Amino acid sequence: MQQQVMLLEQENKLLQNKEGEREALMGLELSDGQPLNEHMVQLKLKYEKCKRDLEARIALLKNTEQENISSINGLKLDNNKLTENIEQLTTKIDRTRKKMNEDDLGFRERKDEIDNEIERCKKTNKQAFTDLMDARSDINDNLNKKREIERKIEDENKKFKMIEEELVKKITDLNKKIAEAK
Repeated sequence: MQQQVMLLEQENKLLQNKEGEREALMGLELSDGQPLNEHMVQLKLKYEKCKRDLEARIALLKNTEQENISSINGLKLDNNKLTENIEQLTTKIDRTRKKMNEDDLGFRERKDEIDNEIERCKKTNKQAFTDLMDARSDINDNLNKKREIERKIEDENKKFKMIEEELVKKITDLNKKIAEAK
C-alpha cells in the first residue's frame, strides 16, 4: 500500500514537472478560462517574435558565411603561394643536394690523393725521418754535455772566485803588515 502511494506521488510530481516544462517552452500563460482569440493573439505575437529572432539570426549567419568564404578564399590564395614556394624550395634543395654530392665526390677524390701522397712521403722520407730522429738524439746528447760543461765551468768559477777573495784578503793583510813595518 505504501509502495502504491509512493508511486502515485512520483507520477504526480513527474506530471507537474512536465506541465511546467511545457509552459516554459510555450512561453504563454494560457488558462482554460481565456477566450480562444486571446490564445491566438498570444500565439501570433510569439510567432512574430520568433520569426524576427530567426531572421536576425539568419542575417548574422549569412554575414558569418560571407566572412568565412572570404577567409577561405584568402587561405586558398595563401595556400597557392605556399605551394609555389614549396615547389621553388624543393627545386632549390634538389640543386643544392646535387651540388653537395658533386662537391663531396670531389672532396673524397682530393682526400684520396692526399692520403696517397702522405703514404708516398712516408715511404720515401722514412730514411730522412730516421736520420732526423738520430740527429735529434745527437743534439739532445750534445745539449746534455754542454749543460754538464757549463755546470763544471760554473763550479770552477766559484772556486776561482773563492781563491781570488782569499788572495785579495791576503794581499790586503800583507799591505797592512808592510805599512806597519815602515
